[in-house]
Amino acid sequence: MYTIHLGVSGFPQLNNATIQRMRLTFKSLNNTSLTPLIINKASLAKTGSKQHAGRYNGILYVNTASDPSRPDSFIKRNLNKLSGIIFEFCFLYKKRKSINSAIFYSASFWELLYYSLLSRLFSFKLTIQYVEYRSSIPSRKKLLLRLNDYLFDNYCFFYIDGIIVISEFLKERSLAKNKKLPFIKVSAVTDFNDFLIEPTKDHTDYLMYCGTIDYLPVIDLVMDLFERLKDNKVYTGNLMLVIGGNNAANFDTLDNRIKTSKFSSNIILKRNVAHKTIPALYLGADLLLIPLRKTLQDIARFPQKISEYTASKKAILSTNVGDVGHYFKSGDSAILADEYSVDSYYDTVSKYLRSKEEMLRIGENGYQVGMKNFNYLAYSVPLESFLLKL
Repeated sequence: MYTIHLGVSGFPQLNNATIQRMRLTFKSLNNTSLTPLIINKASLAKTGSKQHAGRYNGILYVNTASDPSRPDSFIKRNLNKLSGIIFEFCFLYKKRKSINSAIFYSASFWELLYYSLLSRLFSFKLTIQYVEYRSSIPSRKKLLLRLNDYLFDNYCFFYIDGIIVISEFLKERSLAKNKKLPFIKVSAVTDFNDFLIEPTKDHTDYLMYCGTIDYLPVIDLVMDLFERLKDNKVYTGNLMLVIGGNNAANFDTLDNRIKTSKFSSNIILKRNVAHKTIPALYLGADLLLIPLRKTLQDIARFPQKISEYTASKKAILSTNVGDVGHYFKSGDSAILADEYSVDSYYDTVSKYLRSKEEMLRIGENGYQVGMKNFNYLAYSVPLESFLLKL
């Protein structure tokens, strides 16, 4: 029997956090009684295979649009999008007797309603990946987005058969809305085998932050912290910023910020690097930074980067907020500040940066936390059992 993915498209060409979670969730079902199958109804990549079906990392996938690659023409692109929806419906109808369950992953409430209807029509169980409290995201200001997010965060629980949550906050919120709803908690997951490689040989002695250009205020805070550590000779190495995204204005702002820093020669900026090259950069770092704010958005989510960081066996600097404190103990398996501020991070991390032995110990303990809680293989049996019992 199949467990299928419905919602966002882009597997396997794209490598954002959404696709990574989708890939590893379904990869965890390999070698179980369920056959994972990812359905892409939209063509998002301009280049890639022209095949309508294939296998990647052991996961079957199908592209239901007429053209598996994204057409350049506006008219052709929208006709292709329509064909993807129509042929996905036909595919679900054809396979309806062999589909056990579906995992929906998308931010659209209206799309959820559509698949909820199809799940009843074709008699398969529908569960969702609930990884963010969408109503708390400041950038989603447009009226239609706010309406969508309100409906999703308050009513999605009544159109599904089960829910996969990423954090304690989202678990408690889901049960408060529908206490009878079956759930499983699957934290941020990583393939730890991706880190069985050599660290980069191109750079040495650096702190590292990895994120998107949309988090420009966070990047600015990281640079402020680095400058203070350098000023006070707590750390003598460099800062590596591995930043993804397409916001040209934000990248211009970042470029100017680096140029005006008195430590500009010690700041290494890497833009939109291939995901497969990032683990080697983690492995070469002295410390991995992921500042989290005490906001509802950061309390509700759990960053994919934290699971990847633990796999590198390097010490992590973050904030004791949300699920971070649920998994890590400050000074033992991570370095956690009480507040999201340069002062708090500086005071917390300074004593550890002076001792390489302490940093290695914390990194090793963090790795053990990751193996137990963030290794995708840890969820194979629990996820199979959850889906079969829906």
